[in-house]
Amino acid sequence: MIKFFRNIRKKLLQEGKTANYLKYAVGEIILVVIGILIALQVNNWNENRKERDRETNLLDQIEKDLIQSHKTFNTAEKFFMDKTKSAAYVLRAYWEKDGIITDSLVVHMRNLFRSRREKPFTGTIESLIYSGDINIVKSGELRNELIAYLGEVNAILSDIERFDETYYRPAIKDALKLVNFPELNLQEGGDYTEYSIYPKKIQKIPFQNDYGAILSQRDLYVAFHMLSVAHRNQALKYRDLAIISNSLQKNISSYLKK
Repeated sequence: MIKFFRNIRKKLLQEGKTANYLKYAVGEIILVVIGILIALQVNNWNENRKERDRETNLLDQIEKDLIQSHKTFNTAEKFFMDKTKSAAYVLRAYWEKDGIITDSLVVHMRNLFRSRREKPFTGTIESLIYSGDINIVKSGELRNELIAYLGEVNAILSDIERFDETYYRPAIKDALKLVNFPELNLQEGGDYTEYSIYPKKIQKIPFQNDYGAILSQRDLYVAFHMLSVAHRNQALKYRDLAIISNSLQKNISSYLKK
């Protein structure tokens, strides 16, 4: 191709057609410039397409993480609400004239001693923000939502930890001094492995619980009330996490459909 153009220029010069040569040379330059501009445009289009693909892939993963987080938080909310109901049952027993000593009381009391921790799936969002690649998300509004979500999640998790440290752990510490939890737990059936705290054949229960006495102890009432506060507030915090996770997931889904 280069040889073809060179021959044309040479022929024009040999024929003394300088004006035509200059016009041809200018035209050739214009064609080269146009070719370069087209190549740059194609390259930019390819780069933009790659960025759009990367943005889509990242947001797809974040959406999946949010869906999983939403399920996890819903499960955690139900878990803690179940503990809150048990706390209400046990505390109401203190207000009865003679106290309610039933199998249900023991079940609810045992239920109060359990807790759990759940974490959101925020690895992709954190990687996007802390690596400085957040600008790959073209929507400024969505970028702000992602950053705000991570801040809200961390704040709510801090509140959950605060309720755990301020109410749950001190209450458990006090309650375990006054209640024989292994006896409560034994009613679910023992795990008779070499690590079990129970023997295969139980001949007697040491420090057997006196449930009548339990319902007359002020310190235990306070401990159970603290457990109620801990469980209820943690349930509400996990509900908040589920709500904001679901909201962000829907916004990402709408953005990806555009």
